[in-house]
Amino acid sequence: MKLLRDDFRIVGVATGGSYITNKMVEYSDIDFIIAVDSIYYEEVMNERIKIAESLGTLLSAFTGEHVGEPRLLICLCEPELLHVDLKFVSI
Repeated sequence: MKLLRDDFRIVGVATGGSYITNKMVEYSDIDFIIAVDSIYYEEVMNERIKIAESLGTLLSAFTGEHVGEPRLLICLCEPELLHVDLKFVSI
């Protein structure tokens, strides 16, 4: 997450979902909410996949319009197959 911490456009990162309720199981995903300075929000949204690629080995990613959440980037990562959701919000 150092890459996110070093990006001046990103003002904060939070974890959500089953991780914070301590109810993760083998098949749980990991949910991150990424708070972006509103001045740079459109720029960051255009670079979402590039940002996700910089965090590790990204196998695939797609946006969440099909679940009514266009701010969401749904990612499948390696080395252990892991589902990670990155939700970008404007501050």
